[in-house]
Formats: sequence, C-alpha cells, structure tokens
Amino acid sequence: MLCPKPLYPLRDGGCVAMYAIWHGLRLYNREIEILTAASYKHPLEPADVPAGMRISGVEIDLRIRPWKALKNLFSRRSYILERFYSDELGGRLVEKLQENDYAWIQIESLFMAPYIPLIRRHTEAKIVVRPANVESEIWIRLARKACGLKRWYYKLLAKRLEREEIAWLNRADLVLPLTGRDTATFRRLGVTVPMHTLSVGMADTLAPVEVEPEYPSIFYIGALNWLPNIEGIDWFLKKVWPHIHRRCPDLTFYLAGRYMPPRIRNLRMEKVVVMGEVEDAKTFMASKGVMVVPVLSGSGIRIKIMEGMVAGRPIVTTTMGAEGLDYTPGRDLWIADTEEAFAEAVEYAVTHREEAEAVGGNGRRLMLEYHNIEKITAQLIEYCR
Repeated sequence: MLCPKPLYPLRDGGCVAMYAIWHGLRLYNREIEILTAASYKHPLEPADVPAGMRISGVEIDLRIRPWKALKNLFSRRSYILERFYSDELGGRLVEKLQENDYAWIQIESLFMAPYIPLIRRHTEAKIVVRPANVESEIWIRLARKACGLKRWYYKLLAKRLEREEIAWLNRADLVLPLTGRDTATFRRLGVTVPMHTLSVGMADTLAPVEVEPEYPSIFYIGALNWLPNIEGIDWFLKKVWPHIHRRCPDLTFYLAGRYMPPRIRNLRMEKVVVMGEVEDAKTFMASKGVMVVPVLSGSGIRIKIMEGMVAGRPIVTTTMGAEGLDYTPGRDLWIADTEEAFAEAVEYAVTHREEAEAVGGNGRRLMLEYHNIEKITAQLIEYCR
C-alpha cells in the first residue's frame, strides 16, 4: 500500500478508509507492507502503530509555498499533485520494489498516482488505484461558489487536475472508486481501464462506545483543513444555526475537529461550544445527541457519517453528504438541502428522541449489513485475483 499519509492513528476519514482495507486484508491472512508519505500535519508516530502493521514513512514537505504555486501557474501540471512527489519517497519505493515480490501495489488516493511510472519500471505487479474522491469535481464545485480571482484560480486548478486525474487513472490496471456515482463520473470523463466500485468496510475498532448521550444536543466533528468541510460548517453557523437556536434556545451545539482556523477556534456564539480536537472521537460521538454533517461540495463517501452511523447516532445531512450510501431518507438518516429544511430536521430529531434513536439504530444496521469489512475485502481480493 502506497499512502499519502499514515493510516494510524485514525485521525480522519481518509485514515479510517485506508485502515479498513489493511484490517480486512489481514483478516484474510494477506501480508501487507505500507509505504507512506509523512508530513507536519500527518507525522508517522511508531508508538501508535497497531501490532502487525508493517509501515515505514518518508517525510515530505506538503506546505503550500506561494512562490512554487506562482511558478506553477506557468506550467500545465497540477500543483495539488506536484506537492506529493518526492525523490526521497520515490527512492524508498524503488528499494522496496527491488527487494520484494509483491502481488499487487495498491495506491491510496490520486495524490500518489504520480509514482506509477516508477512502479512500472521496477515491477510487473499489478497496480490498483483507490481514489478517495473525484478530486477535480471537488474543485469544480468550489469554483462555482467562489468569486473573483479565487473563482478563476479554482477553475484553473480543477481543469489541470481533471486532465491529470484521468491520465493517471488510465495508467493503472484496476481503479476502485468508493461510490457508484464516482465510478460513473470517472467513466464519463474518460477512464477506460477496468473499474469496480468498492465501498469502505467498517472495521472492529469502530464498534460503538457504551456512553449515555447528552440529549438533547447536536454535534459536528471533522477536519477543518479540508475546503468542503470549512464551507459546510460556515454555511451551518451563518445560515442554519440561527434558525435552530431560535426554535430550540436551550439546545447546545458542540463543534469538534482538527486544524480549526482561528476564526472558528475563537468563535463566540450563544450555545455553541467549540471543542477543537478531541482526544477520543468515538467517545465524543457516543456522548452527544444528534450528529449534523452539512456538506455543500465534495465527492466520494463521508467516512465521518459512516462512523456516526456505526456509533448509532441519528444524523442530519444533505443529499451530497449522503452520496455513496444506500440509505432510505427518514429511516436511516435525515436529508435536508436548504437552511430552513436543515433547521426543521434538527428540531424534529432533538424533540423526538425515541424516533431519533430508532433512526440511529437503523443507520447502524445499514453499516453492519452493507459495509461489512469481510464482504468488502473478499470483493477486493477477487477483483485483484
């Protein structure tokens, strides 16, 4: 497995998705070696690595450099992908390919696809790419919402990224999108190699914590260094929360997540508790009432929603937030796409506890049935075979 960041600890949805594949393959007695990029935001911490995980990392500098970003404007390459290529990481990859006879090389996310030429030169192993999202689609959606110079720049990034995204995926032997919608989008954009939709399996470490939740309360948890998350929480705080607070003045909103920008970390709003990064995300989710996941842009599948459903939390999200889940609205979670509808759904969830708990239970059953780690891993092994 070639990864853009360490799998462990399980700090965000990307880590959970990569860990789930590793965990599933271990259940089938596969030997897995992991080579990962590490950075100041995602360091490799050996003390946190689970027993049996063979992982090594190379530190690369992923900080956005204004001068390099400016120079990139005169290039046809995507700056988003360019930042992830490191000669040192490439050298370590070559060493491993020369020392081992791998059955397949699994590339986690588009960001590591630029290493495909190196892999081709040094092994005949099949290359499997598992893109977390349609990355260019995220930037296209963000460009539509931006204004002025930012809109122009986002459109430029999206255009370059789309061209390289399709070119890199077409150099793989198999592509494993996380959702059927992403598979269809890649095919429409020009991916011609074999593809198979492979969702995320929920591993045993995501079993619910037995804690009595604070009810009524609502909460959000997510990494706030990802633009779709920032966009969603800004919309919720500015457009939705005033409606909710007016309807339910005693309701508390708990806001948790890593990499909070100062304007959110220092936020002062009545009945909004800014938690920052929490020590134990599973316990935090189990201790609160209704989970809100406001998503206005993005692609792929929302791992935090899946974690919340495994934890049995009733969830209010948008149609885009629930992409990739085979759900029934109102039974497995609530869907609301406007500020008024979102506020109404939250009010209903916090004032109808028995029904909300039933929705949370249905969501958990949905995860256990359709996102069973062993079933999904068996699909992966069969397709790679």
